[in-house]
Amino acid sequence: MCGGDVPVQSTFAIPIQIGIGLVGFNADGAGAVSFAADELSLTLQNSLPALRPNCYQTGEALNVQYRVDYNVRNLATAILHRIEGVLHDNMKYVATIENVLTYDIEVTDIEDTINQIYRTHHHHHHHTLSAVCCLLLFC
Repeated sequence: MCGGDVPVQSTFAIPIQIGIGLVGFNADGAGAVSFAADELSLTLQNSLPALRPNCYQTGEALNVQYRVDYNVRNLATAILHRIEGVLHDNMKYVATIENVLTYDIEVTDIEDTINQIYRTHHHHHHHTLSAVCCLLLFC
């Protein structure tokens, strides 16, 4: 059985922290694109500050609400070079399709590097129940 008709004020709030690292958005990537982390953070916070899921069986709102905290940062050019290096070292040629070279990268081959970057740049020392997600955006 799901939550029933419970008002938002009496729902169980679960904080979710989403760490977003912007890589190559300091006008240091191939496209020389510049994007401010605080602008993205504000846009995300205004777009989806909380989420109250519904019960799959009944469609009723559950007694839980996720409060989303976005931690957006522009990461240093050194991180861009590090990621470019690990991607380059692990690219495997697949085919040429319509004059475009296609490569495959096994995620497990780059996972350690991505995890190290995450641990270095998104510190979470909270003692509350929360979920943490990491997203690196590349330009």
